[in-house]
Amino acid sequence: MEDVKKILQNLKNEGKSIILASHNKEDIEVLCDEVYEMDHGKLTVSE
Repeated sequence: MEDVKKILQNLKNEGKSIILASHNKEDIEVLCDEVYEMDHGKLTVSE
């Protein structure tokens, strides 16, 4: 997983947009500038 995190961080640093679906909030908070949470297909939170 660390290799994937490095790749995603490099893409982020290059200004690339990434859609990342994960249940791991710790990874999401580190890797993402914007976070959208969904529950059964409905948007519940956006940060």
